[in-house]
Amino acid sequence: MREALFARFSRKSQGLITLLFLLVLPTGVYWNSIWSDFGLRDDYAVTREAREEPVTIIKFCGSHARPVYGWLLQKSFKHIDHIRDISMARLIGSVCLGLVSAGTCAILFSMFGWSLVTAACVGALLALVPTAQVIASWGILWAYTVSALLSMIAFAIAENAFRDSTTSLARRLIPVGVASLLIIVSAWNYQPVSLFYLVFVSVKVVRRGQWAERASRVRLIKHLLLLGASLLTAYVLIRVSFAADLLPMSKRIAFDPDPLGKLVWFARNVVPNALALLVLNDFQGRTAPYYQIAATIMGLLLIAGGVLVGKRRGWRESVFWFSSLLVLSIGAYSINIIASERWSSYRTIFPLI
Repeated sequence: MREALFARFSRKSQGLITLLFLLVLPTGVYWNSIWSDFGLRDDYAVTREAREEPVTIIKFCGSHARPVYGWLLQKSFKHIDHIRDISMARLIGSVCLGLVSAGTCAILFSMFGWSLVTAACVGALLALVPTAQVIASWGILWAYTVSALLSMIAFAIAENAFRDSTTSLARRLIPVGVASLLIIVSAWNYQPVSLFYLVFVSVKVVRRGQWAERASRVRLIKHLLLLGASLLTAYVLIRVSFAADLLPMSKRIAFDPDPLGKLVWFARNVVPNALALLVLNDFQGRTAPYYQIAATIMGLLLIAGGVLVGKRRGWRESVFWFSSLLVLSIGAYSINIIASERWSSYRTIFPLI
């Protein structure tokens, strides 16, 4: 009895220590960048506008269907008086990155039964990828992490509601509604990162034996419907605000007229960036060999994973594994695919991790 209690206490302590480590990891890694006296491009413009033209930021971001992002920038940058004060925005971004890392680890560990080491590695990776590096060094990007946090919390709330079969349907609809609201707010902050929700959906797809269980399949479909309906609602409401002249509408709010060509562009530009992961694609070609090697190795590992699934669980599972990888990868970048612009920025592929 005593040994069991000690083991349980030890496991809980390890989990808490790991979460605390992940929470402070980004701040420790990016410490020098956080406290340096500098700003990057729009940091200076936003600092001035927040004090002299407060409505400008909200209107501009709102015209791009990101009113929450504009509001967050206005509230945070209106207190900045000097270039050195931009460090506070970078610090907030690093703390939020720590919350994303720790929260991801907690979900993988407690909800999906991953080992603590594996869950911690995934959480730590989120704090070190190029997306996180840009967020930690660019003051105005701290709010991007809010979208990831809201999507992550929304998934946890929805998953608990979908798993609960003891309460009435009416009572379960309340947390589902809250999750939907969080996704909508996440989309109004920064749409591409709101798809971080799909990272946890992908875990449900590839988890061993999950697809064979009817209850798990139903929960998976519910998650996809919830995400899709919430994003559609966010889009409809923002279009209504444009039509009612509550917000100005940017000409950049447009669908890509060549969706097939956009998918080809996605395969040629975005997918290699996602596969290379930690190796940046230098425009001057200085990192080209390392970039290509990293992308190739990761691609081969994914193929090997699908083949291994086929050997262990049968060819149908292997086909499903590869199909899910393809569909979810496209889904994680779907907003950028739908949008008319074509720019494979590292700031927009966080969900592809």
